[in-house]
Amino acid sequence: MNDSQLLLEKLEDMFGDEPFGPIEEELFQWFLFAYTGNGKGIKDLDAVNFDIFKEQFTILIETVYQWHRDEKQDY
Repeated sequence: MNDSQLLLEKLEDMFGDEPFGPIEEELFQWFLFAYTGNGKGIKDLDAVNFDIFKEQFTILIETVYQWHRDEKQDY
């Protein structure tokens, strides 16, 4: 199995058929951001740095989520 097939299978498992629910919709937008070249630098990370990236990415996502929630409450 080549890498493109693996990616397609993973996408099918994650997203399935449209219409997407709110979780799939948000994940798909993040995927498109990375797929269109914005996330291509991730390929240059070694295993240790990739693990650190994943940890930091989780913190970033939680921070962005809270920021948007707080911003929504300000209206």
